[in-house]
Amino acid sequence: MKVILKNVRLSFPSLWNHSEYAGESSGKYEATFLIPEDSPQIQELKKAIKAVGEEKLGDGWQKAKICLKDGNDKSYEGYSGHRYIKCTNKNRFDIVDRDLHPITEADMLVKAGDYVNASITIWAINGKWGKFIQAQLNSIQYVKEGEAFGSSTPRASDDFAALGDDSGMTSKATPDLAIDDDMDF
Repeated sequence: MKVILKNVRLSFPSLWNHSEYAGESSGKYEATFLIPEDSPQIQELKKAIKAVGEEKLGDGWQKAKICLKDGNDKSYEGYSGHRYIKCTNKNRFDIVDRDLHPITEADMLVKAGDYVNASITIWAINGKWGKFIQAQLNSIQYVKEGEAFGSSTPRASDDFAALGDDSGMTSKATPDLAIDDDMDF
């Protein structure tokens, strides 16, 4: 069942290359979308999950592992007060800008923390490892820039003092640092 998520925050995107775990490719592109807990989109997702679960898994579908999770259970920045849904796709999908023009990796436009619209499909499987209700990523539309997660890049002014004019220095070379030969590294 297709669902369109609007103005959701992008987290852990692997949009241009397959995601990797322990140095091994997962064989999938993926993204996680953060949705505020009070958003009506949560109810829309729950309805889609229920419909797919009942249709594909029948009685006991609620015991399936479900792709919509509570962000309060994670310690990741930005997850508190949100629900999140991880979506994957083995195949390349469209990523477009606000005017529906294709975006490439070189554009450096879509990154973690940004706001996007996303087309996803909710689907279910009952296999040898159990029952699952998952989400496939169909396409993404960039909406606006958001603050990057963990992006508090140190500023030089926080680490250094102004040096002023260097006319009194005799050498611009870095002074030798004393190293104690008895130190263990």
